[in-house]
Amino acid sequence: MVAARGLQATSLQEVREALLTATGMIRDLHIILDTGTEIEVRRE
Repeated sequence: MVAARGLQATSLQEVREALLTATGMIRDLHIILDTGTEIEVRRE
């Protein structure tokens, strides 16, 4: 999902937003793996 948005980006702002989304998703995954707890899923 995020990779597709980044590849389809037509501006640097869209690329930046896709990267920020991916970074947040990776951070959330680390929290889940480290603590074993689920976090609230954010939908855009």
